[in-house]
Amino acid sequence: MVLVRLKEEIVSKFILKRERRGEQEVFYLGGMMTGVAGLQFINLYEGVSRCCTFNFRDVHAINSEGLQAWMLFIRDFINDHEVCLEECTHVIVDQMNMLPSFTANATVTSVYVPYHCQNCNKVDMKLIVADQFPIADQISKAPDCPICGGARLLDDPDCFSFLNYKQGA
Repeated sequence: MVLVRLKEEIVSKFILKRERRGEQEVFYLGGMMTGVAGLQFINLYEGVSRCCTFNFRDVHAINSEGLQAWMLFIRDFINDHEVCLEECTHVIVDQMNMLPSFTANATVTSVYVPYHCQNCNKVDMKLIVADQFPIADQISKAPDCPICGGARLLDDPDCFSFLNYKQGA
């Protein structure tokens, strides 16, 4: 019981780290985005550079309260800041695809997309940067599987649907 509770606390913990990258501030988000995230987002309104990047590389889940906290935060934050979203995990990409306002007017600079090996069934994530964002057939095939050498294909052909939404929608 204690081990299960400890595991739940680790999995549900939300992490927000702040770092400077030249003139830009980078916020590294991690863990599970819950309503607790909203409490940490409040602290970002003051003393922040005009150019900010949110890195979602370590976000593995988002619940409805976390989604609401993000949407309320980014809707206001974007008015006074230039915002980029980078290393968006598939969890975040799913939200961007379902809710055009998830990105607000932010620039999406990179996303992780799933590739599936047709031979060994391994699914792995590949980082795709904005200048490689697809016309679907350009990105549907990845390099051969590093495990078995089999052909890998894009596992979610709709993972770039967010590109169809007008920025700022």
